[in-house]
Amino acid sequence: MNRMTKTVLTTTLVTLSLAAGQAMADARLVYVQSDTGKTMSIITIKNGVVRMDDKDGDGWVLFDSGTETLTTVDPESRSYTVLDKAAMEKLGNTVSDAMKQMQAQLESMPAEQRAMMESMLKKQFGISDDKVETSATRNGKTREIAGHTCEEVVFRMGNQGETLLCVVPTEELGISAADADAVAAMYRTMSQFAAELGNSIGISYSLPDVGGMPVYSRDSSDDAADILKRVETGSQPAALFDIPAGYRQQQVDFD
Repeated sequence: MNRMTKTVLTTTLVTLSLAAGQAMADARLVYVQSDTGKTMSIITIKNGVVRMDDKDGDGWVLFDSGTETLTTVDPESRSYTVLDKAAMEKLGNTVSDAMKQMQAQLESMPAEQRAMMESMLKKQFGISDDKVETSATRNGKTREIAGHTCEEVVFRMGNQGETLLCVVPTEELGISAADADAVAAMYRTMSQFAAELGNSIGISYSLPDVGGMPVYSRDSSDDAADILKRVETGSQPAALFDIPAGYRQQQVDFD
């Protein structure tokens, strides 16, 4: 094997190794509250699977971007629930049918009582009988947040308020394209599911709509914002993405 051939092979192997490393890179994003510094959410990505822990610490969500499956894990009951696309669609239809029955009952009530009940349902449960329309609008403003120059985006989800975000290109945070795609797929799936149910189920924005990774987000109903404190791109423990031993699967009841 001559020197040129060895050089070409070596270069090719190095290039492939780097590409594979980038594609399989792990990432961990930690968001904190702007006024207290309290951890509000942690997003961890490994091999196309995303784990999202929120501020309450009473469970977490796993999302497999390959199968578009959501798994919610509940440590208190030592159980987990799996929702694939078919189950989400079926659950959405079940909720829609239930809403139609409820609407029929409401229509039989006197107008004043019906308005009161509809207001209570929307206020307490954030539900309506209509699918939620979402929109993301850039307002042309920029900010300096957490060492980044970010672009403001206003995300609206129906009449359930709005979220002010400040986003940067994903590559600016050192996150691989594969990891960014996995997170975007999770938010897209959850937002679509929320729209089908007619409520926000805690989803304040959809990453595919805002066109970047937020370093700042503030819901119109909150006093403080969530700010990206740090991004880790080293290897993450595989055990984080496993269902703990002894947990039982909870079946979704569609009736």
